[in-house]
Amino acid sequence: KYLYATSGRHGVYRRDMKKGSWRSVSDGLAEGAGRIFPFMTYVPGTRTFFVSTNNGVYRSDDGLKWKQLTGPGTRHEKLTGVVSIIVDLKNKNRVFLSVMKDFLGHKDQGVYESKDNGVSWRRIANVSIPFEMAIDPSAKSTVLYVASQGMGVYKVWEESTDKWRTEIFADKRNGLD
Repeated sequence: KYLYATSGRHGVYRRDMKKGSWRSVSDGLAEGAGRIFPFMTYVPGTRTFFVSTNNGVYRSDDGLKWKQLTGPGTRHEKLTGVVSIIVDLKNKNRVFLSVMKDFLGHKDQGVYESKDNGVSWRRIANVSIPFEMAIDPSAKSTVLYVASQGMGVYKVWEESTDKWRTEIFADKRNGLD
C-alpha cells in the first residue's frame, strides 16, 4: 500500500501506491537532525520502522511520527554514528545497531543490542569499524555477521543468555580480500 524512502537531509517520505503521490512523514525527526543514512529498517508484520540520522536513531510505530531513541538529549546520548540497524525476526522487540564514529577505533564503536524495541541498549561486541550486519536465520541461538572496514567479517553470537562471543569469521587469512 505504501512505499517509504529516505532523502538525505530532507527526512522520510511515503508514497501512497494507489494515489501515486509522495508526502513527508518526518514528524518528530529533529530539525537539523543531519543526514539520514540511506536506509530504513522495517519490522515485518508491524507498522514499526527505525531510521538513523547523524544525531541518533529514531523509531516510528505508525510510519508517520518518529521518536528519538538515541543521541543528544536522550538516555543513550553516545549512540550516534549508527550505520546499520537490524531486527531479530524471531523476536521483533530485539534490535541490533552497528556504531561506527570514525576510522580510528572510537571507544563507543561496536554492536549494540536492545531487547525492548529500542528503549534501552547495551554493547555486546567491540567490533572494529563495523558496517553492515546480518542475522543467520538458521542458527539455533542468535548469530550476527558484521562487516568491518578493512578487517573482514566478524561473527558475533550469543553463547548463553546475555553472554556474547566475537571472533573473526572471514579475512585475508581464509581467502577474503
